[in-house]
Amino acid sequence: MWWRFVNLDKRCAQSPTGGYRLGEFFFRPGLPLSIYEFTIPSPLSSKVASLTAKSPRIMHCSSSPNSRLLRCPEEIILLVFREIDQLSDAACFALADGKLFRIGLARIEELQRLYYSIWAGDRVLLIGGRTNDDDYPESVQDTVNEELRHAQDVAEEDASDNSKFCYLASECYERPFRPGDVWKRHRKLIRHKDKDARNYKALVKRHHDDSSLRVLCNISKGEFVRQTSIKDLPFYADLGHAMLSRICWATDDSIGMAYGLEDNKNPLHRGSWAGDRFEVTTMDRLRSNIEWRDVSKEVADTLRDIYRSEYGSAEFVYESSW
Repeated sequence: MWWRFVNLDKRCAQSPTGGYRLGEFFFRPGLPLSIYEFTIPSPLSSKVASLTAKSPRIMHCSSSPNSRLLRCPEEIILLVFREIDQLSDAACFALADGKLFRIGLARIEELQRLYYSIWAGDRVLLIGGRTNDDDYPESVQDTVNEELRHAQDVAEEDASDNSKFCYLASECYERPFRPGDVWKRHRKLIRHKDKDARNYKALVKRHHDDSSLRVLCNISKGEFVRQTSIKDLPFYADLGHAMLSRICWATDDSIGMAYGLEDNKNPLHRGSWAGDRFEVTTMDRLRSNIEWRDVSKEVADTLRDIYRSEYGSAEFVYESSW
């Protein structure tokens, strides 16, 4: 049975790499859906101190009487930043003057998240090719039904395969956009030793926290998994595998794995997180409006049981790509 990563909100779908069956790609490092796409960049405020120390003039406010923009109220300048939808443009605009830099920093952080964390907060699941249209998680069943109705309205003729949502998503949804680093795309155009180039790099480069501090958050259920709990396993696994262990969904249990076949406990193909919303952040930046529950031990135990069912007690040979 084939599988597809599906983002219902972005209408994106992608096939896993490394195999056809779930057991062939489950423990591969570097999943086709990188956990980076869910990771919230670290706040730019942590970089501003070192940035201003190296380039004090970045905070210098121009007193030019000819600059009508700089004489505008901050609220007006903020509205200008709000109209900028490209991270690189916002960074260049902010570096023009210290006043613009101070006002636009929050907008640059917002654009960093929109550009780099493109799947954060979206509904995601791994759909098996043998999934009945009336058998999706309750949280996404209405969306599936709406997609099927829309497909029927626009289809010139009904095809048996395309009438199922798993085939519809596989064939009609777009491939996920994989954001490259803005700085890497522009660095050849800017002199590396130029101070403005260094400042620009600091504003647009993807900044992530120490991997040991990361937590995978299920926003829908208010649960999180600590990176440290996964790293302590005697084989290679990361937060991507923690998510994968709970987002698979199919009607048929022919998943090509031994786990769950004997006692049918926590079957992989009926993931409790399938269709939920996710993001990766740090403990000190967890959303304050959600009452959180730590499920790190449960997820780590599940991954350990899955691994033992497939490979026994030998250690896994792959190393972390983080």
